[in-house]
Amino acid sequence: MKYRFITILIVLLITGTACGFGGDEPTEEPQAPPPTEAPAEVEPTDTPEPELSAEELYGQGEAAYDAGNFSEAIELFDQAIELDDEFANAYNNRGLSYYELGESNQALADFNQAIKLAGDDSTPYNNRGIVYDDLGNYDQALTDYDQAIALDDSDPLFYNNRGVTHGNLGDYESALADFNTSLELDDAYALAYSNRGEIYYNLDDHVSALADYDTAIELDPELKRAYNDRGFIYYLLDEYDLALADFEQALEIDPEYVSAYYQRGLLYSTMEEYDLALADLDQAIELDPESAEVYYYRGFTYYQQDDYEKAIADFDEAIVRNELYDAAYYYRGLTHQHLENHEAAVVDLSQSIELDSSYADTYYYRGLSYASLADSASARSDFETVIELSDNSDLQAIAEAELLALGADSGEGWEEMVSQDGGFSVMIPPGGEPIEELQADGMSLFGSDFGESAYIVMYSPLPTGASEVDPEELLDSSQESIFNDPDNELVSTESVTLGDYVGRRVIFTGDSDGEPMRFSSQMYIIGDKLYQIMLVTPEADDNPANIMRYWESFQLLAGETTVEDSDSSSLPSSSNWETFISPEGSFSVDMPSTPTEQDLGGSIMYMSEPEAGMAYAVGYIDLPSDSFSDTEIDAILENTEEGFLGDKELVSSEKIDLDGYAGREIVVVGPSGTDNTLTYSLRLYIVGDKLYQLLVTAIDEKQPEVELERFWNSFILLDASSAAPSENAAPEPASGSGDIAQIGDGVPVADLVVTVNRVEEIDGSDFIQPEDGNIYLAVEVTVANTGAEEEIIASIISMSLTDGAGNIYEESLMASVVISDNGNDFVAEIPAGGSNTGMVGFEIPATATELTFMFDEDPFLDHNIISISLGR
Repeated sequence: MKYRFITILIVLLITGTACGFGGDEPTEEPQAPPPTEAPAEVEPTDTPEPELSAEELYGQGEAAYDAGNFSEAIELFDQAIELDDEFANAYNNRGLSYYELGESNQALADFNQAIKLAGDDSTPYNNRGIVYDDLGNYDQALTDYDQAIALDDSDPLFYNNRGVTHGNLGDYESALADFNTSLELDDAYALAYSNRGEIYYNLDDHVSALADYDTAIELDPELKRAYNDRGFIYYLLDEYDLALADFEQALEIDPEYVSAYYQRGLLYSTMEEYDLALADLDQAIELDPESAEVYYYRGFTYYQQDDYEKAIADFDEAIVRNELYDAAYYYRGLTHQHLENHEAAVVDLSQSIELDSSYADTYYYRGLSYASLADSASARSDFETVIELSDNSDLQAIAEAELLALGADSGEGWEEMVSQDGGFSVMIPPGGEPIEELQADGMSLFGSDFGESAYIVMYSPLPTGASEVDPEELLDSSQESIFNDPDNELVSTESVTLGDYVGRRVIFTGDSDGEPMRFSSQMYIIGDKLYQIMLVTPEADDNPANIMRYWESFQLLAGETTVEDSDSSSLPSSSNWETFISPEGSFSVDMPSTPTEQDLGGSIMYMSEPEAGMAYAVGYIDLPSDSFSDTEIDAILENTEEGFLGDKELVSSEKIDLDGYAGREIVVVGPSGTDNTLTYSLRLYIVGDKLYQLLVTAIDEKQPEVELERFWNSFILLDASSAAPSENAAPEPASGSGDIAQIGDGVPVADLVVTVNRVEEIDGSDFIQPEDGNIYLAVEVTVANTGAEEEIIASIISMSLTDGAGNIYEESLMASVVISDNGNDFVAEIPAGGSNTGMVGFEIPATATELTFMFDEDPFLDHNIISISLGR
């Protein structure tokens, strides 16, 4: 998807000039007064040639001007003015000659004098308007065109020129009205059709734009600008053959037409014909070495080829020639980002934002660089701006994912609120006054309003006998109850944990007093209570950073017990521990003091100072590989346990896991060398190519459960692979489903028929790539609804892949983002009798085989699951 965003941005940036994207051919026409009457022919004589009159010199100057000899024309007009310093037409035409030579100040001076001498003549007003337009003084240009039209409202040229200035100001409606009037006065005015085509282009009416360009070319087959601009429309519509033909026709008319060279170069670049692209752009630079645009386009071509050093050099040249070129700053910033020069990337992207703050993409990429520089506050601010600024739901979703990946920020100014009755504490923004009350249904509600948002913790006793029910089933039932209201729509759901307690994260949308709201909830089964930590916000004001901050601040009070089993009594206390981060070890953990680092023969260990008879340590050792079979993992853990045990007494040993990674918890006791006995509690995890060890040592036979749990639960991996396969076994197909279906088979399940149409491996984009060793896989799926009711299908929770090793792969947001450039996303609502076809993306290891597509018809209830072999 990032690629798609960038493609859109290119279009906007390279066509940022409202009118005139043809570049070097005028859209406005100057006007000369009618020629004076030519002198009568006389027979030559031997007598000396008489001195010429002012009118005769003026006539010769007109002839030189028409021949393109502008310097000679200026000399002749000079002589005419010397003879008659009130010759208004001579001043006007000398001004035209200066204009053609690019000498705007002299041109303005001459047009001013012509107006002074002949104030009732519309011609010099029109010509001065053109100069003001070229200088960017659009208001003065409009004033001059208005005056020209007031003096002569029958000349289509004046309306055409005023339309161009309106277009340059972005006033497309006024521009359109002027071009329409111009064509009413002269329906064969080719340039007016061409200019109106540009206005239609800026109004995203490509059909009308093409029609006007066609008419302009029919009226004037030599109008190179119309070919060039029509070619650009074809380029935007992916009609590359037609675009190429138009650019070539423009160059046949004028082999030195710079705009056609660089736009054909851009076309070749898009077609990945980079040698042809660079040849065209080199030619454009040779013809116009001062064009910032051409350097920009060539830099972009180098950027597409990953030739970042040359790209930066060209973007530098573009900026030297136009220091306000926001697109050049933008792409130079992205180029620095690819080179991991994030400081330079932030500088350039910030400059691009200063010049144009309307592009959400710029904030997104600057946010990525801020995150790489560990400036989380600035990164959050940029991602939040993306969500606020963008109207693209895919980009908003990616920004939300980045915010969630950053986790909660410091929450500066937030206040801790405590519910003694509920046995928990939670942080809320400053200024809130939470109210706690018992509801009629036995639920207690603890919450505080902030404008249209509400921070709520709900807790209620579970029904009698609930302790005998699997907590996951209780969570399923609670989640299902949310959707008893048909107005509620699921956004996402996933399993979470709070210490040893299982939970569910559910985000959904619904109405509150008629207003669309977003509900972000985490539910936990803790002892005999169901807790729900919920943030309710208007959909437009949703802030993932606030959500994470709120969720992560929830803690059970120290000493509170909510279950009879003391082994899982509560979360740790909220004492003033410090969070320690090990970038090299890729983890963070809470400890009562800053640890010291020790290298124990290849094993890195971080040890805190003993406190209240307890000591804490976290260590890791690099393993020779990052890929082990289950048998090898068990062997490593067993050998580590045996080495740790030594002469100590084993109390317990059990298998555990951390985010799907295998581990083991071991408790042993042994002498301390004094009269005391030490209790050692050790947790081991194998994550990729590292073996992690978390150790708590206590001078006692049993450690305080609260402190131990706090330490265990605070351990967080910082860079676990987003594509790490689940260790859970793949679900079994629904009973009676028979042999696994194949691609192209329609497989019935409940009131649905599911068909996998095709499977293909896809490349990433310039900005989204799978993790090393992984690939993106696109699966095209058709789901037909044969029932009498509308079915709601969410691919992210109903569709998955498994491989021959039993690993599960859920839908990948990033893979789906890339795929969405090539096909439709899967739409969730399928009417009765209807069907929907869409692409679902997965990120899987390149070595994965025996892939099977799994469709779970009802992931919350009956688990009617079908399997379709993908043939890999």
